[in-house]
Amino acid sequence: MSNTFTEGLKEYFQRRTKLELVQRQGDLQFDGEIGNYSVRPQAISSSGSSTEADGTGLMRLSITVQVIFTNTKDENVNLQQPFTFFADYDPSSTTLNAVEDDLVEEIFEQLYFDIFQASVAQW
Repeated sequence: MSNTFTEGLKEYFQRRTKLELVQRQGDLQFDGEIGNYSVRPQAISSSGSSTEADGTGLMRLSITVQVIFTNTKDENVNLQQPFTFFADYDPSSTTLNAVEDDLVEEIFEQLYFDIFQASVAQW
């Protein structure tokens, strides 16, 4: 998953800037890790019966990426911060395994956007 995120972030920047990707000593440097990957209930679904237990109405997949951004030309814009985003799914109609790839892709796209905005969008 981390490799998918790394490659996606590189592609995101290359599509939106004229920056060139270099292996070392770049003017802009990113480091980071996926710090959290969690699935938690978000809403209760009523069974409508006094004899049946209520169930989970929505589940939320959340991913947090800890990012260290270094601008070697302007250290005033360096940052170190977590970025988190989430997507919900309905466990009564699907399983996490069935929707996980799509949810992760949706979350990653938002994380790319947020990281881009925080690091270079002010140019």
